Amino acid sequence: MIEREGKPGPVSLLCVALISAVLLGAAAPGGAEPTDLVTIPEKVVLRDWLVLPPVGETGRTPFQANPIPQAVVEGTWSPPVEGAPVDLGPGKQAVWVSLQAPADAPLGSDLLRGGWAYTRFDSDARQRVLLHARGHSIAYVNGVPRVTNVYRTPYVKIPVLLKEGANHFLFRCVRYGTIEARLEPVTHDVMINPGDYTIPEAVRGDVQPFDAGVVVINTTTSALDLAAAQGSEDGTTLALPSRWMPPLSIAKVPVRLPAQPAVADTLTYEIRGERISPATLRVAVVEPGEYRNVTFRSKVEGSVQYYGFRPPRPPLDDGPPALMLHLHGAGDEAFHYREKYYAKTWCAIASATNRRPFGFSWEDWGRVDAIEVLDHTLALSEADPRRVYLGGHSMGGHGVWINGAIFPDRFAAIGPGAGWQDYWTYTGAAYFDSPQNPVQEMLNLCTNTSRPALLADNYKQMGVLIIHGDADQVVSIDEAYAMRDLLDQHGHDDLTMSIEPGGGHVYDMTPEVGYSCFDHLELFEFFQRHSLPAAPQRIDFTTVLPSINDRCHWARVEQQVRPFEPSRVQLQLDPGRRTLFGSLENVARFSVDPSALITPGKLTYLFGRGGDPADHLTPDGPVPADAATGEDSLEWTGEPLHFHLGPDGWQRGPGLDLARKGPHRGGSMKTVLLANDPILVVGTGGTAEENQWALHKARYDNETMWYRGNSSFTIVLDTDFDPKQEPDRNVLLYGNADTNRAWDALLPDSPVSIRSGEARVGDRVYAGPDLAAAAIRPRPGSSTASVAFLGGTGIVGMRAVDDLSILYARVFRPDFAVFSADCWTVAEEAVRAVGFFGNDWHLWEETTAYSD
Repeated sequence: MIEREGKPGPVSLLCVALISAVLLGAAAPGGAEPTDLVTIPEKVVLRDWLVLPPVGETGRTPFQANPIPQAVVEGTWSPPVEGAPVDLGPGKQAVWVSLQAPADAPLGSDLLRGGWAYTRFDSDARQRVLLHARGHSIAYVNGVPRVTNVYRTPYVKIPVLLKEGANHFLFRCVRYGTIEARLEPVTHDVMINPGDYTIPEAVRGDVQPFDAGVVVINTTTSALDLAAAQGSEDGTTLALPSRWMPPLSIAKVPVRLPAQPAVADTLTYEIRGERISPATLRVAVVEPGEYRNVTFRSKVEGSVQYYGFRPPRPPLDDGPPALMLHLHGAGDEAFHYREKYYAKTWCAIASATNRRPFGFSWEDWGRVDAIEVLDHTLALSEADPRRVYLGGHSMGGHGVWINGAIFPDRFAAIGPGAGWQDYWTYTGAAYFDSPQNPVQEMLNLCTNTSRPALLADNYKQMGVLIIHGDADQVVSIDEAYAMRDLLDQHGHDDLTMSIEPGGGHVYDMTPEVGYSCFDHLELFEFFQRHSLPAAPQRIDFTTVLPSINDRCHWARVEQQVRPFEPSRVQLQLDPGRRTLFGSLENVARFSVDPSALITPGKLTYLFGRGGDPADHLTPDGPVPADAATGEDSLEWTGEPLHFHLGPDGWQRGPGLDLARKGPHRGGSMKTVLLANDPILVVGTGGTAEENQWALHKARYDNETMWYRGNSSFTIVLDTDFDPKQEPDRNVLLYGNADTNRAWDALLPDSPVSIRSGEARVGDRVYAGPDLAAAAIRPRPGSSTASVAFLGGTGIVGMRAVDDLSILYARVFRPDFAVFSADCWTVAEEAVRAVGFFGNDWHLWEETTAYSD
């Protein structure tokens, strides 16, 4: 039960009584929560476990069959006992086994490699504690989903409310085969987690403010405003931002560190408050020219991220320095590269961090982080944008492959080291090799954004040096050979391989400073010979989604015909003849800006079609074969030229209508949380159970973003959300049209919708309380923002999306999906409808699949 707190935050955020009464359907308690903390006196290690071996499917797939989540969704799960069987289908069972962990040490067992672990704690009172657990992909605390700690990081501590009597903890374990959990005392209403600061380093002699990231924990059973909880300041402490925090929640918030003269070896800042655990932030001071950590505010959600920066070592060559962007491997991060690269006289080095040591495998938020670091470092170092290079190792080698292909006009050369191609060649991720129905085909399309092989022609614009040790036991050298062969097949003529005899995954064969597999002599010599052209006359560019990568030099793909399939632009400009010609495949709209190559005046263009006739299928029907070209001469004024595919072939016209799909807002459910400072809106108009689900799901997604993305989103209740305010922010609604009061203002005419007991896809109606749905739409009144919803037709349907997160790498979501809650039993067979909206956001049958 959520109770009222003694000192609520501002009324504008929502009174605490409303939270209690509306979210849980109960009357607000008459008194305030006791000021004395009720908590355990000391740390408690949970040692007695029941373990279930792996059952069902594992891995990051759109849908997977597993009986334990299915029981949780249906509300039939009950605490197990030793020897209790779990039915796995005809003639198959697994049983729960009793095991005990060593004192203050993890429980280890092969049964835990993808298995389940259960433990309980009997509390003699209702009390607040911090749960510190490691080795799981999801935790259910008394049936409520809480954040993962799949990578066993030491700083994950989540606030939970113990009820009097038995408290149940259920963990889904991961490949490491260990689990540990302990309960720790709560010391303050708001606690600072000192294990997860994001802090820069200062340069001696500089006087400037900094941005830092701080994890705060609301340990109370009430919502609160963070700034109000801090209370009055004494002028010497850092001010925490005003942020509404749900009960028992975590947020990583930005704080501004005011300028101090960097004369000592450390700058010190304090966080204090009336109800906050005191904390000290220390900023190390480095000498000019030394490696340092640099923080910046991300454009995604305003979070504070960091990267490592090594300036060039004097004396510089003539002109601005070059810049190498480094992408680290799994489990690593930027500050570890302080000693792995020594300073160059001609080149600055920036090491990005992918948001976290594992993060997003340099895709999704990791991709955004890499490009934000690149742009930030170009400004900081004043480097030459034509001499920018991309290197990385292991997971970072994959990051080089995928981001080099996505952004071919940003990098003059790339150097993937020990890199794997994609999730399917390296980890064997789920994929329908032989799709049996349209639903499987549509789900397969969603994976294309992670397949660099589909963008292989893009590599021809840059130099490529592949580095690998021939004794690598982590990433097989076959990955390197496969990419070499792929580039050869596509006619790449600037490709080199450097194979280290006897080299393992990480090797150092030289006595010089730095690791030779990172600070590779041949790699930097290769980089030094390459630069981007000022403006190439020929462009060969492919994208699978313009909202990820839409442009290459002076050409831009603005819309596709078929979403998530390769769209290729092959164009050539002859400045002498002032002629632009080429062909396009799976492109519905594109633009060109040849101003870097020619001056205004007469321009002739000729465009042909390429690929299969289906490449030019429009919502109005196929384009006739004899109308597939566009040819004309015009008096070019110097402005970008826009072309669209119509019934009569290529036609010149106005620029992209921002109300339609495009690079600015192109769909895929995941993108609602990838831009425009998203707001998570919790529905409070349903039953007590439905309202509690919405709050818990928003909190769980926010915890996941903290763990995987080093940040937090804004969470508000629907009663406090004003759709007229901040109209260009993305919004994610939790609930349905009946339970979320923001629905009518944000999704008035969505062709895919849900309400209590019913889901709709166009004219099709699916009835029942156990359906789940998700969709993304353009936000009304905005030319850039999106709105999405995640919920169900009843509490069972809502629980079905608890662990179907969009915050994981290699989990791919279409624009919309409707499915039944038995998805944890029958996987993708539960899908009723799935697909992508057309370029005008209407429901287009050509890109929609139905189970019937």
